[in-house]
Amino acid sequence: SDTVQVSFNSVSSDGLATLIAGWEQQHEVFSDISMTDEYVHTNYFSDGNIWSNYWFTWKATSKSTGETISNPVHSWFKWDGDKVSEGAFIFDPMIHVD
Repeated sequence: SDTVQVSFNSVSSDGLATLIAGWEQQHEVFSDISMTDEYVHTNYFSDGNIWSNYWFTWKATSKSTGETISNPVHSWFKWDGDKVSEGAFIFDPMIHVD
């Protein structure tokens, strides 16, 4: 949704425009960005809440060093109708050089 609240570890992103701008910024620092080893499942709770969990490995090449890095990520998203209203991405903030 336009007002989506997403956190990346302890850093919060306020709204869809901010979230997209952050994702676009990573393309200035990295090339060949991909997500591999993906797994998703969605949970439907008796109170009507719907949450999806998404695991993947984020991979990219540093534009400054040329090194390929990877990082496993766990994320989750709360659905309100057909839009995500909140979510989180949890990962080790240290860079893992392949």
